[in-house]
Amino acid sequence: MRKALRILFGLTLLVLLIGYFDPGAIAAKLIGLNPAFVAATVFLILIATFIGAYNTYLLVNLEDSLTFSIFLPRYWLAWAVGLVFPGQVGDIATLSAVMKRRGLNITQTLGRSLADKLIYFVLMLGFGCWGIVTLPGVSLASYWPLAILPLMVVAPLLYWQRHPIERFLKRRHHRILEFVQLTLRETVQVARYHPGRATANMVMTSIKIGLIGSAYWCVFQALDHADIALWRVIPLVAASSLIAYLPISFNGIGTVEITGVALFSTLGIAEPTVLSAYLILRILVLALAWLPAGLWLIAGGQPHR
Repeated sequence: MRKALRILFGLTLLVLLIGYFDPGAIAAKLIGLNPAFVAATVFLILIATFIGAYNTYLLVNLEDSLTFSIFLPRYWLAWAVGLVFPGQVGDIATLSAVMKRRGLNITQTLGRSLADKLIYFVLMLGFGCWGIVTLPGVSLASYWPLAILPLMVVAPLLYWQRHPIERFLKRRHHRILEFVQLTLRETVQVARYHPGRATANMVMTSIKIGLIGSAYWCVFQALDHADIALWRVIPLVAASSLIAYLPISFNGIGTVEITGVALFSTLGIAEPTVLSAYLILRILVLALAWLPAGLWLIAGGQPHR
């Protein structure tokens, strides 16, 4: 019931946004897209996805028991499933279930994937904070508390490692407690015993965030809005994307778009242009995720093999 309400809320918000910002103007922008920049957008999304796959592969495959060619289609399927599940965790759950068939313990995959998610989230938070505090008319001194937000993400994880989680769970939930402990322990061990891979993940995650922002910049160019700097687009895209982590709507539908409109409108970009850009990216990402994943399944790809 809650999932249905989130879907309904997100879709309603999106429809209201389109209706408020003149559907005719938005449709005209979508029809008049520059195909060269659309092709560049597709290329950047694909490269960013390959980097994301290799990032996760680095941390999940610590024993080097899998080849990247085996891992990639399963990651792609998990990514596609994650796009239609709320809270940005559907991909982790799917990948963990799939990789269990490949001999990896589910807590190993969950914990290592969670490490990848935490790195991505903290870096996105950093980029997003930078984007917000550098907006015109915004004083950096007014936003100094944003600097402690990454600590708010890491601190609970470190606390739980030093103080047993039993304090937070009842004894009758022993199996749940053990599962959570094993998962969190695996997450911490990635950084503790594999700092090289964690560092490589952070570097490539930063590149991935830059590529995703560049894809949005290309869409703005495709919409004939060429007077926006790339360095402005990348952090604001990161800031607007963070809203998808909140379980307000289904996978951030509507909430991400309205956040993007609010942020980019401060730079003087027309609201219909911003909304059109976000709609184009959402459609392209869904297509680029599900078309390869669907073809792989139709061609006989088996997640459990």
